[in-house]
Amino acid sequence: MPNDGFVFDGTVGGGAGPEPASSQSGSTVDHKAPLDPQPPVVWKLFADELYFQCHHDGYGDGRPRMAEPAVRLGLAGALLVELTWHQWIRLHDELVIVQRSGPPPDLTAHEVMDHIRGEPKPLPVWAWLKFLSAMSLEMIAKRLERRGLLQQEQRGWLRREMRYVPVDNNYAAWANARLVAAYRRGFDFGLTDLVQISLVTATGFHREVFYDVPAERLDTLTTWANDGTPEQVRSLIQMIQASAGNAVMAPR
Repeated sequence: MPNDGFVFDGTVGGGAGPEPASSQSGSTVDHKAPLDPQPPVVWKLFADELYFQCHHDGYGDGRPRMAEPAVRLGLAGALLVELTWHQWIRLHDELVIVQRSGPPPDLTAHEVMDHIRGEPKPLPVWAWLKFLSAMSLEMIAKRLERRGLLQQEQRGWLRREMRYVPVDNNYAAWANARLVAAYRRGFDFGLTDLVQISLVTATGFHREVFYDVPAERLDTLTTWANDGTPEQVRSLIQMIQASAGNAVMAPR
């Protein structure tokens, strides 16, 4: 039975996790013959952290910082990053390939894997980003609600709008504050921090997170984070960034 937020230690950063397997270009790919190594102990909730990073912190009103399509795309990408980080999936020629049998220990990740395994053949990353974007915001909000970090409240005119709001505004603000604090300590980031910085950069949220960092220094930071991200995750994040750019340029 999957356990949502399985053995989560309260942090996303601060220490290296398992390095995702590198792309096996040129090898025979079997979509239905995954490996089955020992499952991880701690599920890294990159998407939960991104949710707080792309919503206004400190106000408790649940409003997104960016346009909703950008938030949805970012969260969809973060869900795939979680699965890639823990080696449940890998990339091969821009296709998403199942790598492990059995369910992930996280309930939301389990739901995503059910969709991926339900396809008769591998689909490209962009197809999964498009598909997951339609549900990613709700999936992550519900996961955070189950973890006791979000709650639903009626907001707006005549209180007709139901919105997810932080249970603790200080906790919500910490997603950004801890990365800024690590930057000010002299790039004191763990490996998962580099992944998180690369994610917020790919989806265009990095200037919101590092709002007071000069542009030149911010470019140095984001390049450094990208270079330090494991190969499979880095490749996936680059595809997320390309999809985000295409979404911005698409006619409305």
